[in-house]
Amino acid sequence: MKIQNASVGLAAAILVLASGLPLTANAGHTYQTANIVDFASGVPVAGAGTLTRAMESATAAIHTTGLRKKAAYSIWWVVWNDPSVCMGGCGEDDLGVAGNSVFYAGGFVTGTDGTANVSVHVDAGDLADGIDVLIPGGLETGNGLLAEIHLVIRSHGSIIEGMADVQVGTYFGACDINKCTDDQAVVFLP
Repeated sequence: MKIQNASVGLAAAILVLASGLPLTANAGHTYQTANIVDFASGVPVAGAGTLTRAMESATAAIHTTGLRKKAAYSIWWVVWNDPSVCMGGCGEDDLGVAGNSVFYAGGFVTGTDGTANVSVHVDAGDLADGIDVLIPGGLETGNGLLAEIHLVIRSHGSIIEGMADVQVGTYFGACDINKCTDDQAVVFLP
């Protein structure tokens, strides 16, 4: 009997995951999926992001296509710790409000096919020393399940010999040489 009950529970979990619905675990975690969109137009591109939330952290995975081949990219957390203060949805005009922040998540270099598969993580509380921060803050303690979280994929252009670490590790990395643009994004509502 115990084996049969475990099989039923596993089958139910697989059905929920396959349906794409958010899955809430007993341990206070939620799992979300969202389409990757073109940053300028908001039109979906071939790709998706997933976000696993806990009260004290967030972990995201990005799977996307349509990026430049053999190019440098950085990823940026954009966090609205209290989305209730956003006017008509959280956006750029709400970033000046206390508790909202923009900071480095990760970086990567595309191969010859312009795809990316990247995972990033942030813990609540103070950001680590050395992280590029555009708007101070971070994920506030206890807000992992409540915050609106966007991830922005920023192009730093073709790899410049000897500068790849700066290109994938900072917001303005090589932007004085290459044109840098915010290319794609994924939005996770609370």
